[in-house]
Amino acid sequence: MNQLFAFDEVAELYDAARADYPAALVADVIAAADLVSDDAVLEIGCGTGQATLAFARRGCDIVALEPGAALARLARRRLAAYPNAAVVETAFEDWRMEAGVFRAVIAAQSWHWLDPAVRFAKAARALCPGGVLAIFGHVPLPWPAPIERAFAPIFARLAPELWVEPAEAWYRPEGPLAALFVACGRFGQAEHRAYPWSVVRTARSLTDYLRTTSPYQRLTPERREPLLRALEQAVDAAGGAFEHRWETHLHLAPRRD
Repeated sequence: MNQLFAFDEVAELYDAARADYPAALVADVIAAADLVSDDAVLEIGCGTGQATLAFARRGCDIVALEPGAALARLARRRLAAYPNAAVVETAFEDWRMEAGVFRAVIAAQSWHWLDPAVRFAKAARALCPGGVLAIFGHVPLPWPAPIERAFAPIFARLAPELWVEPAEAWYRPEGPLAALFVACGRFGQAEHRAYPWSVVRTARSLTDYLRTTSPYQRLTPERREPLLRALEQAVDAAGGAFEHRWETHLHLAPRRD
């Protein structure tokens, strides 16, 4: 199954377990794009609307694209109080758009899922002169040392292929995005910013989150469920909760006119 639609199968859990985006990041995107109330913003792959809501609250006239029917339904529910936000059930690659009308195009944790042959060129066409493309994603930091010591033998036994650098590392500054901006030739110099934050994880909140991520979804239930049970038991044995540290990485650049 296409991974984007696999997310749709766990839409309610996704809505509950996925984090919002830092207020400072939203403010920085608004400042970089010089957004004012009623300016048009396009969001690509809105999920259940975590980032969408933040921009809608700031008065942006936002069109949010989401290919998953269940995810789109939950995004509309989240945004029901904001007539300035519209959720369109479609993939970005398939969407028929009017060119040159958006002050900003944003992609929250979705850019790596888009067709590389389409994403930068179509985003550039969507933007008006002076418009900004903002790509951002959450990246987990290493587990706290006691949790890492408890988890290492579990992964070695049950899923060694997951005991690697997280897929979200794609969004770090040493990842591919800076070079991709340059290679596409459609944008000016990309700027990077990072926003640290953390959340207290219980055993259940950890495994709820992991169930919404692609590496764990790709495991068969016969492998995934024993792994998640073992991780829950390890967290409980380590005190029942821990601080899970993250960084959200933002890459933004103006359209080259």
